[in-house]
Amino acid sequence: MSAKNKPKLRARTDDEKAQRKQSIVDALAFLLNDSEQVPSAMDIAKQANVSKGVIYQYFSSREEIFLTLLMQLSEPIELLSKNPIEKIEDIQKVIIDYFCENPLFMRLSIMAPIVLEENINENFIRQFKIAAGEIIDELAKLIMPICKQDILHCRNFINSFYQLSLMKWQYCHPPQSVKNAFKDHDFWLTRFDLETELNLAFDWLYKGMISSLKSTE
Repeated sequence: MSAKNKPKLRARTDDEKAQRKQSIVDALAFLLNDSEQVPSAMDIAKQANVSKGVIYQYFSSREEIFLTLLMQLSEPIELLSKNPIEKIEDIQKVIIDYFCENPLFMRLSIMAPIVLEENINENFIRQFKIAAGEIIDELAKLIMPICKQDILHCRNFINSFYQLSLMKWQYCHPPQSVKNAFKDHDFWLTRFDLETELNLAFDWLYKGMISSLKSTE
């Protein structure tokens, strides 16, 4: 038996357990980056070089591994709120660059409310939702001094842009069957540029928010 295929020894210390848990998350990330197929728990266990039973010692379900990975991929967005900005265009560029350069984050974000949140224990999903809300609120607080609006309006703007970005990402990344069907045809509905679409969406939502609030003053 090769060293690669040899089962790992049981994790005993807290550090070893944390490393083992992270290795399972890393295995999922590798599989998702390597293929468009959604890996099974057995696939993840094999890639992490552990048994399927070990998977469920650390996670209550396969979906929990996916959402754990999504939370980790969200950390760079949370860090944006730690940097002061002076113009709305600054945060616009940073967020859109992240969405364009991190397809795995976008894929998991699309899957989360449709599939991944179905088979999750209540404590974990509560933590996941609260963490997501905190990131949105931190970004909202970041733009409040710029647009001079309250937290509620800024939160709704950030959340709406995020949701619209997921839809735009899907349209800009059609399945292979669609690509094959139109590989010889220049049809506008299959020719979207993600960065362009996201910038248009951001501008429309932001200007709409400002205009609607001015009209109520």
